[in-house]
Amino acid sequence: MEFHQVKNTDDSLYSTAWSLYEASFPEDERRNLAQQKDIFKKKEYSFFAIVEKNTFLGFLSTWNLDTFIFIEHFAVKEELRGKGIGTKILLNFIQELKNGKDIVLETELPHANPAAKKRALFYERLGFKLCLENYIQPAYHANKKPVPLYLMRYGKEISKKEFEHIKEKLYDVVYEAAHV
Repeated sequence: MEFHQVKNTDDSLYSTAWSLYEASFPEDERRNLAQQKDIFKKKEYSFFAIVEKNTFLGFLSTWNLDTFIFIEHFAVKEELRGKGIGTKILLNFIQELKNGKDIVLETELPHANPAAKKRALFYERLGFKLCLENYIQPAYHANKKPVPLYLMRYGKEISKKEFEHIKEKLYDVVYEAAHV
């Protein structure tokens, strides 16, 4: 399995990954194309197309922040879901690319709908711990809405103090937003 780092929208794997991104995330939970082009300039940001035996499996976008790596978006091709590919990708990422840092991600409120519950359980099975502190993902753009979500961290729970630090870092660096 290869984590091919896409560095700009001219990369040969970018259009395939972008199509999956648009199909996998609701409008309020993603950037538009102009924002995505800009975000590639950020040194903390990485966008990986995941490939195995010349087959595109999915993508993972991350932010390497001070004490943790934030998985902003992760998706597997629809026809490959439910076959253990997502588990394999995340476990490889955790083992090979985290560089000793904690891994944090956002997930929908598990009680929002059956798909949200399934996603939260997927991450929990991999060892992520749900943080029940109130968290709002800031709007990606003026014409989009903020989204209530939860944070999860791999391997251990997030304390109140850690939550405030993580939230502040995400708001400042990832979302470039005023504190909600």
